[in-house]
Amino acid sequence: FPNMNFGYDYNAFYMISLLAEAGAIDDAKKHLDILAKETEDYLNFYYSLDTDDLKVFGQEFAITDRTKDDILDIANKMKDQELIEKYKGMFAEYNLDKLRK
Repeated sequence: FPNMNFGYDYNAFYMISLLAEAGAIDDAKKHLDILAKETEDYLNFYYSLDTDDLKVFGQEFAITDRTKDDILDIANKMKDQELIEKYKGMFAEYNLDKLRK
């Protein structure tokens, strides 16, 4: 599992987006799936925290939430409806409005 040796976070997104833009869609999808899973794991952690504890991770949380949006954006750009639905379902519960309540 190479992704356990090298972090898949917002930094990996830039390389994945280059793969997609260069037309290496299958490679981009493979790495996007790994990044999406890692992002989901981090979001699951952040959303489990109470508001005071979440403040400690403010910047990391914001970057991870942005990565979630970037993943959805690139899936839309690839026009892969199956991928779009997969990621929408994966990230559906991670909504900033949920934290504001």
